[in-house]
Amino acid sequence: MVAFDIVREEARIEAWLQRSAEIDELDWQHGQELREKAMRCLKRLDEESITLGQILQALFMASKLQRLATQKPTDRVQLTGVALDAAIEREIARLSQPSPAIASSELLKNSDTEA
Repeated sequence: MVAFDIVREEARIEAWLQRSAEIDELDWQHGQELREKAMRCLKRLDEESITLGQILQALFMASKLQRLATQKPTDRVQLTGVALDAAIEREIARLSQPSPAIASSELLKNSDTEA
């Protein structure tokens, strides 16, 4: 029964990873479309009733969507002192924990050798 639960959990994780990849791709495409439209509007700024501020806002949103799609930070944060130390400790603790997929595959290996 444990092996079945592990396989089911791995399938659930894989489904979420696939959904995440699909959303990332859509965010990238939408960001690119926004960027292209903003650049077309910028070239025709005098001919349209759109403002430079609206174009800049669209470019900012396009950049944010594409940065999210590539898992890059969307805001710049500078950590120093105690805040930096705490962030480093949290990241070290996070990295020292095995991922669910790795942990479940180890359980599966152990259950296979015991059987």
